[in-house]
Amino acid sequence: MASEKNLKLKADIVSEITNSIKEAESVILFSYQGLSVSDISDLRRKLRETGSTIKVYKNTLTKRALDDLKINLDEFMEGPNAIVFSENLLEPIKAISDFAKANNKLEIRVGIIGGDVTNLDAIKEYASIPSREGLLTMLAGGMIQFVKELSIGLNLYAVELNGGKALDSPKEETPEPAPEVVPEPVVEAEETPSEEAEETEATPEATEETSEEAVEETPEEVTEEPKES
Repeated sequence: MASEKNLKLKADIVSEITNSIKEAESVILFSYQGLSVSDISDLRRKLRETGSTIKVYKNTLTKRALDDLKINLDEFMEGPNAIVFSENLLEPIKAISDFAKANNKLEIRVGIIGGDVTNLDAIKEYASIPSREGLLTMLAGGMIQFVKELSIGLNLYAVELNGGKALDSPKEETPEPAPEVVPEPVVEAEETPSEEAEETEATPEATEETSEEAVEETPEEVTEEPKES
């Protein structure tokens, strides 16, 4: 019973290795002999940042998985090996290559990139390729240089069309200053006496005239003498 359980466990591990190799864009097999626990932890952290994982399997189980995939790496199935699986292509290769330069106890042995076995020389070439950011910078620099050369070529062609004479650069027009606006002086209007004031001044004269007329037109009193009875 224990034997059957052990066999099933081994079969599950072989299946895990097989699927990991199939799904990975890059697989790197390296020897970790002589690395300390802190070194391994540091390498794991750096590879985790690239979306990669490190696994350690028995060489016999790894060989069975490779045999299922028709991949022959028998010459590397000796000694303590670790495997890096990654969905990315360049980042993990550059990370583990940089780590190997700083720590000579790590030895990259072989790789499987895009399903094909890749030797150490090819892995070093992959590691020398600039990162995505570096490639974008190089592309931008090349595009700027192309535009510069195109501008020079167009300028030379324009000079040729102009009879070999250099083209006059357009003069910059200096805008004329805006005329200064001088505010007109404010003239205060003289106060015109209102009609009410005129009427008020004329009132006394009108009153005198009215009084005289009243006197002239008043009839004299007639006193009648009493008649004799």
